Amino acid sequence: FGGSGPEPFASVNGYLLIYESSALTGLVWSSDGTAPGTVVIAEVSGKPLVLSATDRLVYFVNARRVWRTDGTKGGSFALTNPVGVPLRGSTNAASSGSGLFLAACDGSAQCGIWFNEGATPASVLLAEASDVNIGDITLVAFRARAYFAYGSRLWSASIGGTGAALVFEAAQGSIRGLTAANGRLYFAASAGAGDELWTSDGTSQGTRALTAFANEAPLSAVRFQTAGDRLMFVADDGAHGQELWSTDGSAAGTWRETDFAYDRAIYIGPTMAPRSLAGGLVFAASDGLVGLHLWV
Repeated sequence: FGGSGPEPFASVNGYLLIYESSALTGLVWSSDGTAPGTVVIAEVSGKPLVLSATDRLVYFVNARRVWRTDGTKGGSFALTNPVGVPLRGSTNAASSGSGLFLAACDGSAQCGIWFNEGATPASVLLAEASDVNIGDITLVAFRARAYFAYGSRLWSASIGGTGAALVFEAAQGSIRGLTAANGRLYFAASAGAGDELWTSDGTSQGTRALTAFANEAPLSAVRFQTAGDRLMFVADDGAHGQELWSTDGSAAGTWRETDFAYDRAIYIGPTMAPRSLAGGLVFAASDGLVGLHLWV
C-alpha cells in the first residue's frame, strides 16, 4: 500500500475489502490473505459506504455511484443505473437473494425503487417516487419484495410488478423503524391516540397493532433488535416507565421484560442502545440503586 490507511471495510467470499486513500485517488483492494491474492479491484474518490453485505456480494456507494463486488477484479463493477444515490447508507438499500433493492434517483430524473439482480450493471425501476425526498425513504426486503416507508405510508413493490402498492397508512405522524425480522414486518406508527408497535405479513389485511399503550409517546426511540425468535424494543407504557419489551408477532405474545425502579432506567442513546448478542440482548440500564451498568 502506498497511500494512507489502509482501512478494511467489508468481507465477501473469503476476501477482505480494504480502502486506501492516496493523493490522487482512492483504491479498493481485495485480499485473500496472500501477497499474490491482494489486488486493486476499483478506483474510487473517497471511502466506500457499504449499502449491503452478504456472503456472496457486497454493494457499496461512492461519489453517488453504486458498486457491486464478489471480491474479485472481474466480479467488481459500477452499476450503470441509477446514478445519483443519496448517501444515506443501509436505510436506503436492502439485499434480496443475490440482488439489491435501492431507493435512489437516476440523475435528476426517475426517482424511485430500483432492483439490481447482481449479475449485470443495469438495474430495473420497479416503482416511481418522483414526488418525495428519496433520501428519507426507509426500505427493507421481505419475501422477495421491497417494502418502503415514507411519511405516514408503507408501500410495497415487486420484481416484474407494475408500480407500488399501498400496504398501510398511519392516522398521523410518520412510520418509524421499519424492520423485517423473524418472518414479519415491524414498525412504529400512530393509530390516532399515539404511537403503537405494528406488525405485518406484507399485506393490508395482515397488518395490525400489537400494543395499546396509555402513554401518547411510548416509543421515544425506535431501535428494534432480535433475540432468538423474539423482537426486542424499549417502550414506556405510562405506568412503569421506560422498560424493555419483547414480542413474538402476536398481541398475546407481547409483554414487558424488565421492571426497573425508575422511569428512565434503560439507556437508548446511539452509543449504548440495546444490541443483539449471541441469541440474547445486551443493554445499558440502571436499577435505581447503582449507576449505569450492562445487562443481558
